[in-house]
Amino acid sequence: MINPRVAKPLFAVMAFSVATALAGVIVAPGDVWPNILLSGFLMIGIGLGGGFLVAVHDVSNGRWLGPVRRIACSFTRLVLPGSVVVLVAIVFGGTFLYPAFHEHLGGFKGLWLDRTFFTARAVVYVAAWMMSIHTLRRRRGAATFIVIFSVTVWLASTDWIMSLEPHWTSTIFGVYHFAGLFAGSLAAIAIVTVNRSRTDHSITSDHIHDVAKMLFAFSTFWMYIWFSQGMLIWYGNMSEETAYYAARAYGNWGVLFWAVVVLMWGLPFFVLLSDKAKRNRTIVSRIAVAVLIGHWLDLYVSILPAHAPEPKLTGWDLALALGAFAAVGWAATRQETAAPVPVLQPVAD
Repeated sequence: MINPRVAKPLFAVMAFSVATALAGVIVAPGDVWPNILLSGFLMIGIGLGGGFLVAVHDVSNGRWLGPVRRIACSFTRLVLPGSVVVLVAIVFGGTFLYPAFHEHLGGFKGLWLDRTFFTARAVVYVAAWMMSIHTLRRRRGAATFIVIFSVTVWLASTDWIMSLEPHWTSTIFGVYHFAGLFAGSLAAIAIVTVNRSRTDHSITSDHIHDVAKMLFAFSTFWMYIWFSQGMLIWYGNMSEETAYYAARAYGNWGVLFWAVVVLMWGLPFFVLLSDKAKRNRTIVSRIAVAVLIGHWLDLYVSILPAHAPEPKLTGWDLALALGAFAAVGWAATRQETAAPVPVLQPVAD
């Protein structure tokens, strides 16, 4: 059951976001469809990231996660609504989003990005996620979830985001978005863990410390992949590859492009270096908020420049972003009841 004290404002924000999206696809479809895709992918990513943390913990017979497992598992509820949003964007907004739907590309790329095959794959991804999450929440199928997660996140990020610009390719694009979505999911988990630790005494400073360590590690991993992708394209200096970065790293988009680096890596790396900072509830929660916003901005910079030569950050963007974050809040406040998890003390370092 959702906490009734927060249910009404969250649902009000989500309803406002849906109404705005419906109006936007009529009034300004070119601005709104990319934001609908962004919101859906954000929810899916945070949900799958929570499931991945649980799966890795379970398959390794971990003990450290303890009561935080419930928090991570609750975010898997985001996958279904997020998937619905993305499928709506593909089916009804695909012509606005994907040039391959109305261009003849030819060869394997043309076959792969054929609209029918593209949509069918999206349905398969969603079905695989829902089945694997169903078993994972009952403390089964952790290894299967990891395999499905690895393959589908790679393919989905390539299909749904990279093919917005079908003439640009990157061989580590899937890894890049895995790093981003998992860092964003850890940030959401950290925020909830800190907040609940104030009233739930089974969540100790050790749990906060462990979640903060993972947030620190995966924000750094994200930066490593970010640098690797950018450095190889810069070094190769091939026109079909550099166009992606030329449109983002310079001019007005450049401000947001570099802001992502600060939020996703600069702040968590330098602030969370010490053990003391990793145990400080205020510091951890604030850094987690910065990373979560940075994750949204990272997706924004990945998706929107394909359709907007200049950043606008319009009311459409804000309304749909608020709806996506309200959905994250909804998932966070759900009471996870399936498969009770014993409260275990984390293993000492």
